[in-house]
Amino acid sequence: MPYVSAMRTEEAALDEFVNGRDEKDRMIIEGIRDGYLSKEIAAMIGISEAAVCKRLKKIRADLVASGMVAA
Repeated sequence: MPYVSAMRTEEAALDEFVNGRDEKDRMIIEGIRDGYLSKEIAAMIGISEAAVCKRLKKIRADLVASGMVAA
């Protein structure tokens, strides 16, 4: 069962990462997880599509920096 334990550890780390983001970042992450396009997320949270893309780029960079995903 070490695999299950590792998955739980990864899930906890990801939850911690997401919970450490501001509200708009969390909404963007949730929108991406739910399959929405950047322009749809932008309309839902009231910011431009360019702002969503900029935030996504920062979120991805932070995930790479944290070691949770490969570059």
